[in-house]
Amino acid sequence: MSRAEARSPSRSSSPSNKLRDLGAQLRSIDDFPHAQGSFSDVYRGMLSRDNVDTQVAVKIFRVSEDEQKNAVVSEHYRREVQAYELLHLNPHIAEVLGVATIGDKPALVMKWYESGDISHYLHLQPHVSVRQLALDIVQGLKYLHSNDPPIFHGDLKPSNILVNNNGRAVLCDFGSAHILDGTESTVASLSGSCRSMAPELFPTLIDDDSPSPVPTTMSDIWSLGCAIAQLITSKKPYRTRPLNSQVILSIVNGILPYNEADFLNAQTISEADQCRDLWDIVGRCWEMDPVRRPAVDEFEILIQRSFVS
Repeated sequence: MSRAEARSPSRSSSPSNKLRDLGAQLRSIDDFPHAQGSFSDVYRGMLSRDNVDTQVAVKIFRVSEDEQKNAVVSEHYRREVQAYELLHLNPHIAEVLGVATIGDKPALVMKWYESGDISHYLHLQPHVSVRQLALDIVQGLKYLHSNDPPIFHGDLKPSNILVNNNGRAVLCDFGSAHILDGTESTVASLSGSCRSMAPELFPTLIDDDSPSPVPTTMSDIWSLGCAIAQLITSKKPYRTRPLNSQVILSIVNGILPYNEADFLNAQTISEADQCRDLWDIVGRCWEMDPVRRPAVDEFEILIQRSFVS
């Protein structure tokens, strides 16, 4: 893939950790994507800094002739850049090195994670501790929620969780993130996976007079439970319902994304005797009343205690 001259993407705010434009330092980008998402494609690239070449991931956001689609993509890019610029280096958050423009497409330049996403990693390493990976995810979410201002991920799922060279989980993809800083609209773009979304994010199906939904710490907790359950069972939430419309109706009608049998029959977890403990913890994430779900701090304590139970 040829690289056009880079130029700094526009920003709507002035964060404290402004991402640098690294377009001029990108030496090569693969012709074909390594991974694809709803709004972007991830390519392997080579970054040259201080006479040292480093393998990187180049996340290129799609641009089309459809203005409405472009507006959605631009919003995802803006949210992701804004979130990363508000965060400091953390062992449980994917490292973003800078930004670039490839042709007419905005891009993020990120650290390359050879192990890929967490589902791929577990497929190749079936005997690793799911419990430790779950704790990593919880601690990454805790960092987001305790940030000043707080950041709600908005789309926590296995494909948005990578694994580093030390076998530890890191969160990525903040295109659906909501930042509680009072500078953006109170209505967040609800474009995350509906299979992992909390029931309160679908209020118009229950009450036409309900205000537009806003992601919160508690809606992230619902998604957290779904992510951990999917790692344990290797099954998507609401796996027996192929259509999104069926999934949404199940969510608002109080049907849980998993049941206890899914956990106890799981074949992918090496600590089989710990499945029931994890079910007791994760099951609390799916309380219909958000205030009854455990806060991320409490969830972290429960997971840590389960190591010695």
